[in-house]
Amino acid sequence: MRHGEALNALIRGARAVIVPSEYYENCSMSVLEAMAFGRPVVGGNIGGIPEQIRDGIDGYLVEPGDADALARIMDGLAANPQQAREMGINARQRLEEKYDLARHMQVLQELYQQLVGEAK
Repeated sequence: MRHGEALNALIRGARAVIVPSEYYENCSMSVLEAMAFGRPVVGGNIGGIPEQIRDGIDGYLVEPGDADALARIMDGLAANPQQAREMGINARQRLEEKYDLARHMQVLQELYQQLVGEAK
């Protein structure tokens, strides 16, 4: 298992990142890491992953356990590097828009203010 800079180098060198989860994850860090490097993600259509990946825009969703569909998508991305690049750009933009720390903090602060207001 790789981690740190070795893992980062693998992601940077990949055309896409495959996260074929078969179990529920609320927010996959693997998906976010791939997006940070501008890589499209092929992920399992389960748990929170469909909320992270927009199918056909910044990656693809596959049904858990559907190896044939996963292989078709991987073949398609291998055959079309321009599509993979465009999806990777979309993935990076989505990360910056949806998962930006400042935006997240603002949303949390607004939620807390709303809850405090309701409690009064």
